[in-house]
Amino acid sequence: MAWESFGIEQYEVCMVAQNTAGYPGVHAFIRLHWQGRQRGTLWFHRLSVTTIPANGSVGFGGQTNYYARYGQAELRDIVDLLRHEKPVFFQWNESSKGAMLSTGKEPVGEDEVP
Repeated sequence: MAWESFGIEQYEVCMVAQNTAGYPGVHAFIRLHWQGRQRGTLWFHRLSVTTIPANGSVGFGGQTNYYARYGQAELRDIVDLLRHEKPVFFQWNESSKGAMLSTGKEPVGEDEVP
């Protein structure tokens, strides 16, 4: 199956305190919104977690929600990408359960001003 690409419209970052019930080994998560609804979650697992769960998707009520897993060290780079780049896309491959974040095409040498 081919990669699907979704333009992220909004995001929200949630930092999880250690030993929070229901979030074992989770450092943080980012909810991604497009088409006016929450459609994806990026989970960031603590450095102490030895096995990160697989990416996945769940269909419910005619909508698919996507779940991508990352290590704690990747949180800062992903927040930076979401904060400073536009457009940003969530990409998903249902066959491989692969997930990526990407920007749109940008000119070489572009000097972005925050």
